[in-house]
Amino acid sequence: PPSRPTGCSDGRPFRRFCPGLLRIYPGEIDPTEVTGRLGIEPSSWQRRGEVVVRANRPSKVASINGWFLTSENRVDSRDSRRHIDWLLDQVAPAADALRSLQMQGCRMDISCYWVSRSGHGGPTIPPPQNSKARRSRHGIMVRLLRPLRGR
Repeated sequence: PPSRPTGCSDGRPFRRFCPGLLRIYPGEIDPTEVTGRLGIEPSSWQRRGEVVVRANRPSKVASINGWFLTSENRVDSRDSRRHIDWLLDQVAPAADALRSLQMQGCRMDISCYWVSRSGHGGPTIPPPQNSKARRSRHGIMVRLLRPLRGR
């Protein structure tokens, strides 16, 4: 079952969509090696120089290696905090492997995309969740993203 951080409200009407995405850019390390080290199957991955097929967008050739884990269709909530918690819970057992990858130059973050009905407001990361991220020792940055105006 999905994590339930204190104070979450799944019914907040202004949030239409907010999946979380753990993005690991492993540099020269092959994405399949990232899978092996973490012991976690990604939602998707890309290898530099190979064609990436994208839903509702033209295919492209990947310019960098990437490993991605999404909370979409895994967390039944419009609250971004639940999505972030789910991702943090997935990688918690692999904290040592994540740190090792970071020491080898891998860049990683969690991004949450959100759309509001009015264009105002948005998700926040409360202190207990920030503490959870810090205690996890994996050093993953959390980014909250919203659409650019006019898109």
